[in-house]
Amino acid sequence: MKKSLNLKLWLTIIALVLGVFLFSILIQAQQIRSLIYNQQARYYIHEAQELVTIYNNTYKNIEGERINERLGILGKFLNANISMANLDGELLYGQPLNEPLKKLLQEPGFKAKVLRGSNVVYSGKLPEVTDEVFLVSVPLKGQNQILGSVIISSPLSTIKQHVNSILVIALIGAVIGIILATISSIFISRKLVRPLIKMEEAAKYIAEGEYGRQIQVTSEDEVGRLAHSFNVMSSE
Repeated sequence: MKKSLNLKLWLTIIALVLGVFLFSILIQAQQIRSLIYNQQARYYIHEAQELVTIYNNTYKNIEGERINERLGILGKFLNANISMANLDGELLYGQPLNEPLKKLLQEPGFKAKVLRGSNVVYSGKLPEVTDEVFLVSVPLKGQNQILGSVIISSPLSTIKQHVNSILVIALIGAVIGIILATISSIFISRKLVRPLIKMEEAAKYIAEGEYGRQIQVTSEDEVGRLAHSFNVMSSE
């Protein structure tokens, strides 16, 4: 009885804990991905909008080489590629645009959003490219018209590594929680089962003719009331 009841209680508690943690991890994984992607998108959009402001206030009056140099420095800081392109997808300043990226900029849906003055966020594979990319495109506005777009892009693998590192931390926390829950369940199951074991032992003595056998009542819950009733029965 000791082994079976202890085992059942322990397995039940562990199954509940595992179920809760696994469900929590699945939800957290999706929320963490969405949070990191949204934060990265907002960060890139903010930087691109700053570049639009700087372009209208400063870049128009300096040489193209100096603009490229400044965009290169900012790109290293952001660990990303930064380009300015016109509405036809042709490079104005910054990192060269490869053909797949040019095709993306010229897609009707993508271009229409830029012409409406909307920011565009894209993640996934570019046409004819195996590596996934994460990019934002912010309309390059000047003199009350859309001149093109500012594109900030980086490999999606970089963001995925960041997401995975956070998930690993969450998983480690879950494992620690399971271990603590396992230890707690062992103590809880033993505390619940111990009075029943004593009652079983006392019942054996009574069956052998040793009447009046008493057990110690240590709680006032259901198990404690059962132990009290057993003592009354044994006395009578």
